[in-house]
Amino acid sequence: MPNEDNGKNQAVNIVNHLKDLHAEFAQLSELQEMERTHLENLLDVLKFLFSKVGATVPVSIEALGNSFADVKKAYLASEAIILAVDSNGNITSQQLIQLPPKNILDVIADCSPKLKEMIAERRDMVSERVGLLEKVMKELKKAKAVLKAPAQQELEELDIVRNSITSE
Repeated sequence: MPNEDNGKNQAVNIVNHLKDLHAEFAQLSELQEMERTHLENLLDVLKFLFSKVGATVPVSIEALGNSFADVKKAYLASEAIILAVDSNGNITSQQLIQLPPKNILDVIADCSPKLKEMIAERRDMVSERVGLLEKVMKELKKAKAVLKAPAQQELEELDIVRNSITSE
């Protein structure tokens, strides 16, 4: 009977290990799906930012990992597309979402400060134009008031003349 007990124990152990394996795999699958969903949402926001800034941001070669061969320069362009330039000057493009998740995060971490700087520069340029437009509007309002005053005075004088004619 000891051999029979050993066989039963071994079968129970195998079944328990398989149950544990299944549970771990189920958790892994769920986490990978969550990771994919979060990455897709993150890239949607990134695409929106790029559409507003209209910029192409340099990407460090290290952030790409082994995703491209013989890369000398790389850029993140609108629509979250990686543009990789090899040593012969050939350009390869690939959607960022197609990279491994770690590389996607590395690229975003690498590009975020550069994108923030570009947005700040764009904000400063727009702020200067808004300031200039406000000054121009202020001066135009002054000019309008000056030009409007004589016309308003002429209308008032015309009303006085009309009133005096109708009262006679």
